[in-house]
Amino acid sequence: METATSNTSWKRYAGIREEHPDCEKYGVFFAFSNESYATGCRKLTERGLLPYGAEPVSIGAGGFCATRELAKTFLNFYKEADKRVAAECLPQDVYDYECRKLGRDSKAYKVAVRIFGKERAAAEIKRKK
Repeated sequence: METATSNTSWKRYAGIREEHPDCEKYGVFFAFSNESYATGCRKLTERGLLPYGAEPVSIGAGGFCATRELAKTFLNFYKEADKRVAAECLPQDVYDYECRKLGRDSKAYKVAVRIFGKERAAAEIKRKK
């Protein structure tokens, strides 16, 4: 693998962050109202993924999944994406990208620490004031 440069690292990170698993495949829906929650549950039940009257598993951020097993597989996609970022991207670029996206140093730094670990993030990131 070629050595990451700031430009290729930034683009690679942006590309990886745009990748998402297929919600339909994993029986996942997002609900931000009682109505959308009921609709999501009904659709999972109609597809045979959620038994009638059963509650889906919350995966956070308004997301729900038919079963714990499917939720684990769905969320593993993001863990694997973080591993790819750690191997293919530069910590400073991840931090800078997230600062622009989130608008806050502390949240951007937390993302970088989650991906690269505390020691590497501290050693390689020049934080904004």
